[in-house]
Amino acid sequence: MKYHFIGGEIIPDSQALIPVFDLGLLRGYGVFDFFNVKQGVPMFLNEHLARFLNSARQVDLVCPYGIKELRKHIIELIAKNKMITGSMKVVLTGGISSNGFDPDGPNRLMILAGDLIFPVTEEGDIHPFRLKTIDYVRETPGVKSLNYLVPLLHWKESKAAGFHDLLYVHDGWVSETSRANLFAVTYDNILITPSEKILGGVTRDHVIRLAKTYMPVEIRPLSLQEVLHCKSVFLTSTTKKIRPVSQIDEHVFSSTECWDPAGKLLQELKSMEDQYILEFLRHQE
Repeated sequence: MKYHFIGGEIIPDSQALIPVFDLGLLRGYGVFDFFNVKQGVPMFLNEHLARFLNSARQVDLVCPYGIKELRKHIIELIAKNKMITGSMKVVLTGGISSNGFDPDGPNRLMILAGDLIFPVTEEGDIHPFRLKTIDYVRETPGVKSLNYLVPLLHWKESKAAGFHDLLYVHDGWVSETSRANLFAVTYDNILITPSEKILGGVTRDHVIRLAKTYMPVEIRPLSLQEVLHCKSVFLTSTTKKIRPVSQIDEHVFSSTECWDPAGKLLQELKSMEDQYILEFLRHQE
């Protein structure tokens, strides 16, 4: 049995319910953030909570707690679930509406514990991703919103065609995939990541900092044509870590170069995670 934090208290699965008139359900009005738990440690917690609260502010939602209080409840929830590995999703919705539209009730905070832990990408242990482009830019790209309607409408078709994710492209410019940030590596070994119309990822920020120590990094608008003429492409996210891309639509990247420099960055990211766990546990003593 799992325990979750809803309505200001820790409750079991059987009581983890929300009213049918909650605007998160009726109108998709809500934001969330998601992070992994490793060795009982909520990974990069402050960064995820800062992004969560920023998303809430941008859509006029009010969280009843600040980062310090959220941290406290999350650590209590990890202990209650005796969680060693798993995941946490922090959700804030518009709350109950008196007429199904007006956001006139208090916003609802939920912290949901999960068993879901995605396999970490290791060089050679899984296949790179194949991406299908769609003409789309999220309505609120800087907000981690509950609304995933457009990618879900395309999901079955793209999966049936052998693709793993959707790459958003509009007027020739690349932004992100449905659940990850994108990086491209030129033949001059310059790392480029889009700057426009994206949700800034926690893993993306880490990869940018790591890569800057040994290669040029450009954060700027990036066209699809430029991406297709690059040496390699990879994705970053909390669940994917660093995942190389082998194909975009019909364009196939060289299998000998798709891990360059993704493999090196992945090892450095793992070292960063190990160090984070050690420091977190040290401060908890």
